[in-house]
Order: sequence, then C-alpha cells, then structure tokens
Amino acid sequence: MIIDEKLLHDDLYAVILDQVRLDFHHGLFNEQLITLSNLASSLESEHLSEAELLDLWVEYLVYCQIQKLYVKQPELFHGFKQIIGERHIAEIAAEGGIFLSFQYGHFMAVPPALEEILQNTNHLLTQMTAESAILKLKESSSQMGHYHLLEGFGNGKVEESSSWQSNWSNSNNESFYYFLDESSSLEQSADMQVDFFSGKIKAQADIFRLAVNCQKPVSLVLSCIDKAGEPIIRIFEPVHVNAANVEEVAQRIYRLFEEEVIRKPQYWKNWSQHSQLFKVKSNKIANPVPSIDILNRWGTYGLNIQSGEIYQIGGGS
Repeated sequence: MIIDEKLLHDDLYAVILDQVRLDFHHGLFNEQLITLSNLASSLESEHLSEAELLDLWVEYLVYCQIQKLYVKQPELFHGFKQIIGERHIAEIAAEGGIFLSFQYGHFMAVPPALEEILQNTNHLLTQMTAESAILKLKESSSQMGHYHLLEGFGNGKVEESSSWQSNWSNSNNESFYYFLDESSSLEQSADMQVDFFSGKIKAQADIFRLAVNCQKPVSLVLSCIDKAGEPIIRIFEPVHVNAANVEEVAQRIYRLFEEEVIRKPQYWKNWSQHSQLFKVKSNKIANPVPSIDILNRWGTYGLNIQSGEIYQIGGGS
C-alpha cells in the first residue's frame, strides 16, 4: 500500500498550522526557536516576511512528520518520478566510487532506489557512516605507510601514493553512499572549511580524503522535488578527487546543495542541527532589544524574524 502524499500534506498542514499559531502566541521551546533561527538567518538574503517564514516553518514541520512516517513504513512511499543523470550510477559503480548526499527530500529512499538499479549487476552499494569513513581512512593511510603526511590536508601538503593498494582501492564491485550532513560522535581527523550560506562550515573532510587515498570518483546525489511537486533523484556528473582539486570539489558540492536548499528550504531535515555545523557560531545571543518578534515559552529569549538573531531578554540565562 502507498499513500497520496499530497493529500497527507494538506491534512497535516491544516493541523500543524493551528498548532504553530498557538506556539507563536504562547512561545516556542528553545529547540524550536533555534531551528527557526537557523532558517531565518540562513535565508536572510531572501527577505522573507513574517507570513512567509511562518508558512516555511509549517512546511518544514509537515515534511518532518511525513519522513517520520516513511521511517516506520517505507513501503508507503510511492517512489521517484524520474532519475536525472541515471547513467552516472553505472559510471560510479564501475569504478567503485562514492555517492555523496545530504539528508534532503526523500533522502532515505534514494539508496534503495540505486540498489534496485544495480541489483542485476555484480556491483554492491553500501551505506557508509561517518565512523566507518574515519576507520577506513585510518586503515588506508596506515597501509600507505605515511598517514602523518596527510595531516596537512587542506593546505596543499597532501601526498598520494600510487604504489599503495587496498582491497577497496583495487575493487570496482562495491560503491559507497555517504551523507555529508550526518552527525558523528567522532572528530574529523582533518579540518576543511567550505562556504555555506552566510558562514563557514566544517566539511566532512575524511570522506574526501578517503576518495583521494583510494583514487575513487565522487558524485553528488540529491532527492529533489520537481515543478509538479513530484519527488525525483538528481545525480551529478562524477568527479575524480585528488590532492590538487579536493577543496574545489568539496566547495562545489556544498554550493550545489545550497542552491537546492534555497529553492526548497523546507525539505532539509537538518535545519535543527545547522548551527552545530558551524565552526564559529555567529553572534546570535546579543543585548536585549525593544523589538522582539517571537519569544520562547519562558520569555527569556526572542527571535528577530528579519535577521534570524536570537536575543536575550532581561536577566535570562
């Protein structure tokens, strides 16, 4: 059984809109205020009105509820209308490369869709976590015998070894799928920053280093929504990553994702964690101001809708 997502969306929108209006009146919980701040501050250049931001907030909450439903019952999803760039699946699979993605749109349904395409081939697709990427990187670097030389990654001091061979480096029958915005309990072994919206974020450097070590191509994959509101998959042309172009490739991937988020911001799951991605958070806690747009539930903080800044009120801590 599958569901009519558009009908479900409309039903949820009406219910959640009523709840959001109550929340705006009584005040938001701090987590909600931070998420709304992330939305407003990142999209500040779009000059959203209060009504537009409220609509976007409701759309985001509706999206989250629908995705929670698909987590419990993935069979309810009616599938993707189209795969743009489908030929790139075989190109990445042929070299055992890495599909890079973000938790955007119907992101959970993308790996199974790619697996279905590859099921009649001898190619495997494995979803890689941040932890497994770091472990693979350490293994590959250790076998290369010069892990310490990679500490300069990000400033042009990376050295590659064509003599090193690993099981995955030699294998072209296993590809990997990796979410660049996946949270991890482990620190990245290198620091690489990219421009993202109005700030700098720490990119998932280790997955790019792994691609450099193993001389594997990467390809950005996004679950998007077309003009008719139908879910599609967009696969970008594969790029071979090396020490000379790795930062450029990483920046391009994050820029392409940013462009998609600006087009349909409600479909990014991780707005709630967005501020955690910033190496240096912008000054969102400032001196009290007389004009407060939205308060938290205890009246200790307020959100200025125009700037997205969170301000402390009175003696709140």
